Amino acid sequence: MIHRVLTIVLLALIFCMPGSVAVAAPPSDPGCGNWLRQQDGSYWQLCIQDGGRERCYRAADDSGANAKEVFCRQNGQSQPQSQSFNLTGNWRGFASQGESKFVYEWAIRHAGETMSGFIALSNLDGSDRTAYSFEGRVQGRSVSFRGIGWTTPKLGTWCIASGELQIVERGTQLELRGSWGPLAVADGCPSGTGGGIYLAKN
Repeated sequence: MIHRVLTIVLLALIFCMPGSVAVAAPPSDPGCGNWLRQQDGSYWQLCIQDGGRERCYRAADDSGANAKEVFCRQNGQSQPQSQSFNLTGNWRGFASQGESKFVYEWAIRHAGETMSGFIALSNLDGSDRTAYSFEGRVQGRSVSFRGIGWTTPKLGTWCIASGELQIVERGTQLELRGSWGPLAVADGCPSGTGGGIYLAKN
């Protein structure tokens, strides 16, 4: 009995020792991109949760060994560093507002730090499909966009949005994850509206 009590006490002391802090490994989540090698030889992984929240992890190699969660921004710069991306093409996914989801289709023209194109919205059954033009800016993994005006007759209760997205790599697949919100233009989404965005490049 005494031996068992001593064993428990010793284990408790070991787990309470300074520096023995357990660090959660990055989640196995569709929002987590590939491990990217940095200039200092470490590897970073960026995870984008619903709503566009960033979580970053640092590891010793590209398998995620000894991964630790770290701050995503250092000296005002988003981490991790990454190569440039070609976003030109067709994208398809969904946007959400509360418990509701609707189909989101983007056609993007991307050159340097600028992009433009068209956004089509429709109900999940394909009804009330409406499109508007947009313009945006790409800086590293960050994408911002704002709608310009309808290119087809407006159907249903759709509105023209602005938003912030993050580029996520899933193997060879590129994804855009983030959120949409209000925009002060004609037929723009009103203050207080917004939701999530998920898009995958075709």
